[in-house]
Amino acid sequence: MITQAWARAGLSNLGLTMVTQDGPGLNNPALALPMITQAWARAGLSSLGRTMVNQAWTRAGYPSYGPDKSEEAALDGIAEPKGIKNYDELAKYLQNVICTEMAKVKKSVNYTIGQQVKKILEVVQQSGDAPSKQKAWTIVGADLPYGDSASFVAFDESLKDNEDKRNALTEIFQMVSAGCTKYEDDVHKIMEKMINKEVQLQYSGCGRKVKGVGKKSFKETETYQIMEKFLMAKYQKSNGKIGVITAVSNFLSGAKDREGGRAQRNKYK
Repeated sequence: MITQAWARAGLSNLGLTMVTQDGPGLNNPALALPMITQAWARAGLSSLGRTMVNQAWTRAGYPSYGPDKSEEAALDGIAEPKGIKNYDELAKYLQNVICTEMAKVKKSVNYTIGQQVKKILEVVQQSGDAPSKQKAWTIVGADLPYGDSASFVAFDESLKDNEDKRNALTEIFQMVSAGCTKYEDDVHKIMEKMINKEVQLQYSGCGRKVKGVGKKSFKETETYQIMEKFLMAKYQKSNGKIGVITAVSNFLSGAKDREGGRAQRNKYK
C-alpha cells in the first residue's frame, strides 16, 4: 500500500527505501503505520509531519497501532480497507505532507550551507590584514576613510600616473568587498571604506546641484574610475546591467542619514 502511495506521490526510490527499511509489512496496514513513522523519525523529519501521517492513516480507514498494543493484538480483526478511494486519498495526503517536510529540510540545509559560506567569506575578508596583504595597505596609506575633502582630493590626485598605487587600491577593493555578490553591495562597502560622511556630503554621482548648491562629481575622480574598472571585471559574466554610477549616486544621496543623521532629523519632526 505504501509502495503504491509512494509511487503515486512521484517520490524517489531512495525515499521508498527509507520507508520500507524496517522490513516487510506493506501488505499489513497495522505494521506499515509504525514502519513509516519510524522511517520518518530516522529521516529527521518533524513530529508534526508524523502526526499528520497518523491522522491521514486514520482518515483513510486503516487501523491504528500504538505502544499500548502488541503487534499480535494489532493484527486481530484486521480487514483490508474497501475501495481504491482510500488509497487515492492517502496518496494525495502523503504527497502534501512529505513535500512540505522535504521543503523544510531543503530550506534548513540551504540555510546551513549559506551560513557556512558566509563564515568562510568573512574569514577571507579578514585575511586582508594578513602579512601578504600588507603591501597594498602600505602603498595606499592608513588614512582610510578620509574625513575631510582636502585629504581625499590629495589622495585622489596621487593616483594619477601611479600604476603601483592604482593596483594597490584595486587589491584593497577586492579585500573590502570580499563576500559581496551584488555590485550595489560592493559599492557600499568600498565607498564607506574610502570617505566618511563629511566628504560624502560634498559629492554626488555626477555633480548635480542640490538646492542651488553644486556638488562635486564623484564620477570624475580617479577613485571612481578604478572602482568602476574593478567592478566591471568582477561582474563581467553578469546578465544584468552593471550601473556603477547609479549605485554610487544612491549611496551618496543617503549620506545625510548616516552617523545618526536620520535619528537627529526625526527628533525635531
